[in-house]
Amino acid sequence: MKDTKPKTIARVLFNKGDSFDWKELKSYTKDGHYRQEIDGISFDGHRVLWAFTFVPYTYLKESDLSGDQWRKGGEMIIYRNAVSVFREFCRDTERAFRVMQYKMPLLQEFDHWDDLVVGRKMYNHDVPCILDSVCDDGEIIVRTEDGKPFPWAFKQEEKKEDPKNYEDEWKDKDKVHVLSEHLWWWRK
Repeated sequence: MKDTKPKTIARVLFNKGDSFDWKELKSYTKDGHYRQEIDGISFDGHRVLWAFTFVPYTYLKESDLSGDQWRKGGEMIIYRNAVSVFREFCRDTERAFRVMQYKMPLLQEFDHWDDLVVGRKMYNHDVPCILDSVCDDGEIIVRTEDGKPFPWAFKQEEKKEDPKNYEDEWKDKDKVHVLSEHLWWWRK
């Protein structure tokens, strides 16, 4: 195998205690062996940093029907490279752990993290769409390519009768999680 010069193959996020930093991961061949390194030091680390947290809290549920009640709950958050990609309310730690066990593999198998680019063409509920913006917690906003409302934008009868009077900024947009089964990413 021929020796090759180091070339950047990825950017890797690493933890420096209480902060994060990006480094370039380089690969090359030397003496017939494939090598990867960062800053001249051999690399055998995580290419993608995955983490999750559960932050419990107590809150007051106010209800005229059943009366006020103090309840337990919390937020389970999954991070990819220190960015929140999934968030869900859970009543307790055990539920948060079960949700994490189910969602983490799905998020890790998701192939389009690098494709979350504004302007990307895709389908949402079989409607041709364009990625309009990327939000927190793994959610994106897509808009219809032709600017016409999504079929579900007219849910009430009065809106169906006179769609010209329907001025809703969300009529041609939808906020959806990247794991939604209604998204189809392979549109050209």
